[in-house]
Amino acid sequence: MDYADIDANIATFVEQLWQEGDPRYWAEDTLSGFTKFIPSMRGNLRLSWALVTAWQRNEPPQRCAPLSLDILLAMVGRCVQLQWHRMGLLLLIGFFCLLRTAEMYKLRVSDLECDKRLSNGVLTLRESKSGTRFNFVESVTINDASLICLFRALTLHLSPGELIFPEGANCFRKRFDQLVMHIGLPSSLLYKPYSIRRGAATADFLMHGHLSRTCVRGRWANEKTCRIYINEATTSLSALRFSASTTAKVQQLKRLAVETLV
Repeated sequence: MDYADIDANIATFVEQLWQEGDPRYWAEDTLSGFTKFIPSMRGNLRLSWALVTAWQRNEPPQRCAPLSLDILLAMVGRCVQLQWHRMGLLLLIGFFCLLRTAEMYKLRVSDLECDKRLSNGVLTLRESKSGTRFNFVESVTINDASLICLFRALTLHLSPGELIFPEGANCFRKRFDQLVMHIGLPSSLLYKPYSIRRGAATADFLMHGHLSRTCVRGRWANEKTCRIYINEATTSLSALRFSASTTAKVQQLKRLAVETLV
C-alpha cells in the first residue's frame, strides 16, 4: 500500500471541498474514517491533516456565489453559440434537479426515464454522494416537458450507457470557467460549478416557500442544513450587482437560450 499516493489523493479531495464551499466536517470525517477503518493509515495522512488544520485556522472559507436563473440561462445561451450542446444540457439539468457537480458530469443517457408523452420523467443518480455512502440509488423527478424533449433530442443517437458529457470533470470545470469569463462575471464572487446547486436550491425554495420540499428535492440530510444553505444564498443573491455591459450580455444570451428551448 502506497501511503504517499493515498495521502495525495485525499489531500486533493480536501482542496476540492474547500474550493466548492462544502462543510469542513466532510473533510474531517473522511480522514477520521480512513484511520478508523484502516488502522495502518494512522500517522500516514500528514499532508491531508495539514490541509484540514489550515482550514480550521482560516474558517470560514469564501463560499462560491449562487447562480441565478438568469445567469444560468445566459450560460446556456453561450453554449448554444459555441455548439456545446451537451454542456448546456447538463447546466439545465443540474439547475432544475439541484444536482451536485459530480452528479452532472456522471450522467448517462439511460439515467432518464420518462412517460410516452415526454411530460414527466425520473432522473436516476447512480453515483450520488449520499447513495454511495449509504448504498442506495437516489433519483429526482423532472416535470419540465421542454427539458425532457431537449434531453431526448440531444441523446437520440447515443447508446444508453454513454456519458452525456464524456470529456470528464476537468473539461467540465474549464468550460464553466470560460462561460463565467465570457459573460464578465466578477472573479471576486468566485463562481464555480457548485454555484449551480446553491442558486438552484434558492430558486426552488422561493418558487413555493416550502423548505421541506426543497430539502427532499436537493437530498439534504436534514432541514437545518438546508435552511442555512438557502439563507446564505438568498442573502448573496440579493446583494449581487453587475456592470451595465454584463447585465446586457446576460439578457442577450438568456434570450438566445429561451428561443432554443421553446
